[in-house]
Amino acid sequence: MKTRFIVFFLSVAVGLFFVPLLLRTLAADSLALNPSIMDMRASAFDFLIVAVILFVFSFISGGLNPIITAVVIALFGLITLCNMEFVRVFGEPIEFRQAGYLFDPTFFFGSAIRVSTPWVFAVYGAVVAGVIWSAKSLELDIKRKMFLSAAVGCSILLLLPNNSNTAAWRELSVLQHSSQSFFNAVNGRQEYHAALEISAEAFAEVERSLKHDVDGVSLINEPLNKPNILLIVLESVAGPFLPSIALQHGVDSDVKMRNLDEFSKRGLSYSRFMTHQVQTMRGTYAMLCGDLPRFSFEMPKLEVAALSGNRLRCLPQVLKDHGYSTNYLQAAPLSYSNKDTALPLIGYDVAQGAEWFGKDLVGAGWGVGDDALFQEALKIVSSLNDKDQPWFLTVLNVGTHHPFDQVPSSFVGSSDQKTRSFEYLDYELGKFINQLSDRRDLSNTLIVITSDEAGGLMGRGTPAVQKLARNLGTMTMVHPSLPSRRIDDVFGQIDFATTIVDLLGITGETQFQGRSAFREYIKPRKIFAFHNYGGTLFELSQNMVVMCTVELSKCEWFEMPGGQLGKLSQTSSKNAIPPTMLAALELSEPRVPDVEFKLMEEDQQFTIEDDGAYVFCCQYMKLAGNRSLLIDLHIEFEPEIDGVALHFDVVSNKNGVFTTHYQKTEQANSAGSFVLRKLLRFTKDIEEVEVRMHVDGASKLVSKKAILQVQSF
Repeated sequence: MKTRFIVFFLSVAVGLFFVPLLLRTLAADSLALNPSIMDMRASAFDFLIVAVILFVFSFISGGLNPIITAVVIALFGLITLCNMEFVRVFGEPIEFRQAGYLFDPTFFFGSAIRVSTPWVFAVYGAVVAGVIWSAKSLELDIKRKMFLSAAVGCSILLLLPNNSNTAAWRELSVLQHSSQSFFNAVNGRQEYHAALEISAEAFAEVERSLKHDVDGVSLINEPLNKPNILLIVLESVAGPFLPSIALQHGVDSDVKMRNLDEFSKRGLSYSRFMTHQVQTMRGTYAMLCGDLPRFSFEMPKLEVAALSGNRLRCLPQVLKDHGYSTNYLQAAPLSYSNKDTALPLIGYDVAQGAEWFGKDLVGAGWGVGDDALFQEALKIVSSLNDKDQPWFLTVLNVGTHHPFDQVPSSFVGSSDQKTRSFEYLDYELGKFINQLSDRRDLSNTLIVITSDEAGGLMGRGTPAVQKLARNLGTMTMVHPSLPSRRIDDVFGQIDFATTIVDLLGITGETQFQGRSAFREYIKPRKIFAFHNYGGTLFELSQNMVVMCTVELSKCEWFEMPGGQLGKLSQTSSKNAIPPTMLAALELSEPRVPDVEFKLMEEDQQFTIEDDGAYVFCCQYMKLAGNRSLLIDLHIEFEPEIDGVALHFDVVSNKNGVFTTHYQKTEQANSAGSFVLRKLLRFTKDIEEVEVRMHVDGASKLVSKKAILQVQSF
């Protein structure tokens, strides 16, 4: 009996506390974070939750089945393993909303079953066997007392104070986060802002920051004459991986990509280049289509286009219309994220993925290594140069994607697998650039090297620095006509398409958002970014950063003197999201509505003579669940007429019951206008929706814009 008691005690302690604590410690170490007592506190809380669940279950069921006990412990171990593996890569725990990726064979075989700590499976196998063997002969009362004693012991650890300088995932238990994440996944997109009114001024400010802007002072004398364009997109490379950029920011990184750093000094290098989201498909869309990716877990815009078959006028199509051949090469399978369908829809003539390479070169799951990719790219460049046509070639690697195991054993590098994968990418990239230079294939070639997303700062830093670094990418542009200069102004992925068309002297493509990155601007602007893992929304200006945890509506303000990441210091916090950031969230959603109503024609004039007369009324429609009304309204009236009030209402009728969803009254004032932008979310089917406006007092009105859109979010 004593032996079985000891085995049961050790199995439970190892499965519920010591292994999870070790996984947390290893995750922190992989992120170069100092040890923290918070890891023990969070692990104790998890132990407490499971112990209480099993204790209560024993009373409800009248017993404690050994197999059920073992399954509960093993399931908890699996959840902990998945979360800590995700933390090692992204610095945030996993979200259940990503569970759909498990059904994609590329993701499943490439990442899901390939963890960095496979020994955990053997340990939990032993734990399960130990629990089943030992629990059979133990009295129920003994097992209850053990779980109760463990719960009391762990409760003492919960008295440890929180540490504001500790990353949130280290303070939050795995089960706390997982239950919240599961709730969010079941309930869909969080309507954290739909009930709030976003001012027209906030929308206008964000739209000014996003607008197509080529009015800065150019760094070159004239546009380039149809150069070949080689766009190299590097998986998860962060700006601080370049030693000179890390030095400029006053930070250190375990990853040091010296070849890329040296190449960046041959042209324009951007020290504050923001990736707008996480995940390759979202970064690809932002760069090539010059538009914000969705700031949410909802399907990426490029995948939406692929599934709907909608053609988008993105950079490849624009270049194609100006005589370029457009080519795409990536190491991963094109079927992942529907790229095989999406890329032709945005203008690529030829798209090649892992399927193009021989089976002997394709690794397990994610595709070919960086060496094979760049050798194939070299062949394609040579072939394209033999043709009498300018070309645009995009190359995307995958060797620096989790599980970071495509580095040959012969390569000498860091003992850390993740760090080593970036060192190997840097080695192969340097070799590729040298081979191009030796063959003189760069004489009229613009080379752009950038990130699809940022892998974070693999070095020590505060939680805020770590968060921002996960959206701090890199971009370098090299061409004989471009100067060698480091640019410290803030730029982002949406600026890329505008930059290229401006460099080539192509005009009229104002659908691309952002500024031209080879121009200098006097007036600063704001850049917006989002990170799905952790739900963090960013607003950056030259020396200021706002970070908001969206689902909690919690925001923190930081100063960043000289734009240096290492000098980031918090100045204030507030439990409210600024209006401009709410507007950025809305403007990141697809801009094509399902239905659009024009409530009044532009510049239509009205003379209102009767008090209470309607300007417009009775736009009845049926509205399915998970739809939104986006109201965009601008009415001008004569300000010298006193006593005029405009009333705007949105009312629905369901089974004869009328519900007012929104009301706004605007008095006539010296501004002489009524401006409204408002999003209303309907989660359930509504039989009828009525949008109306009426006026108190005589007046003259002129409509500038009066549009009602129905959108599916």
